[in-house]
Amino acid sequence: MDIVKRNGSSEPLKLEKISSRIKKLTYGLNERVDPDIVSTKVVSGLYDGVSSAELDQLSAETAASMVTVHPDFGKLAARIAITALYKNVEKDFSVIAKKLYDYINPKTGDKAGMISDEVYAVIQKYSQELDAMIVHDRDFNFDYFGFMTLRKSYLLKIDSQAAETPQHLYMRVAVGIWRDNLDMVQKTYDMLSQGLFTHATPTLFNASTNRPQLSSCFLLDIDDDSIPGIYKTLSDCALISQSAGGIGINIHKIRAKGSYIKGTNGHSNGIIPMLRVFNETARYVDQCFVPETPVSTDGGTILISNIKPGDKVLTTSGYETVSNVKEFDVENRTIYNLSDGEASVSVTEEHPFLCVRTDDNDIDLIRQKIKSGTLQLEWVEAKNLGPEYMVVK
Repeated sequence: MDIVKRNGSSEPLKLEKISSRIKKLTYGLNERVDPDIVSTKVVSGLYDGVSSAELDQLSAETAASMVTVHPDFGKLAARIAITALYKNVEKDFSVIAKKLYDYINPKTGDKAGMISDEVYAVIQKYSQELDAMIVHDRDFNFDYFGFMTLRKSYLLKIDSQAAETPQHLYMRVAVGIWRDNLDMVQKTYDMLSQGLFTHATPTLFNASTNRPQLSSCFLLDIDDDSIPGIYKTLSDCALISQSAGGIGINIHKIRAKGSYIKGTNGHSNGIIPMLRVFNETARYVDQCFVPETPVSTDGGTILISNIKPGDKVLTTSGYETVSNVKEFDVENRTIYNLSDGEASVSVTEEHPFLCVRTDDNDIDLIRQKIKSGTLQLEWVEAKNLGPEYMVVK
């Protein structure tokens, strides 16, 4: 049985080599963590031509599955996964920062650097000092779940692959906060990397980028008990959710159900319908179309991945100018392809569509029913759409 290495060459698979690598990672762990048992289970699940990356993944998952024997198997699994990451990531923080700063979007050719100019200037100026501060062995204090959570959601990525290690993340946070105050950078990095405290998720997400923030939770008041006031607050909530902030809303300004509305001579529906809209906005703000989705603009149809701020795209209200473009990683997300027989679109599973539930095929009749209130419009997630729904175009 052969194994395919990262450079494309092949070599015979050796049990003792796998066992030796795993054994080196068991230092400081409980004696019940037996590397030979792990390696034997790993080999039994291999096939001829397996890649070294797949071998690393299987080894980590095998060790993680044995945490019921002893919790330290979780640490062993994390160490295997971390050393596998080391094979694809440079060691020096300053080198990683340069790659992230110089990143070019491969689809558009535009500069899409992830590190801000101000922070990058500090990293370049103090590159040797910052590189020397990092203690890479502290990565081995993670258990498997903790490391995989960081890798999936927190580490910056290039082409959907993690481009930094947890220690690089912690240094990025420290430099992003303190800039050229190296004493505080050192103290903050040490406390983060030793698990003495952690910053809130939005800070970890956005540290040293072009949209840094120290805030995590936001308390908002409804701007006014009116359509403009409610939707102004809704817009604020969407922007906060987009950057992973948590939100609490004071809704005491909203009138109670059944209250008289002087402007329309009607009665209020109360807070429940409004809160549903706020909740759905928070859920849907990170749902998206795949990069290959065509979009109509004033200059013709182009792919959504090529849309830039300033472009004018066709909406239900006519052509509107794009003010901001947000990219989301769709790796490990379920993608749904929806088709009506003439056109198709691919979206993430919770992307909402405005629909009516009907068996009619007469478009004019459906429009009349919607206007008369016989048919009700509703937002339906992509994963819940079926033949019984008609999407409103």
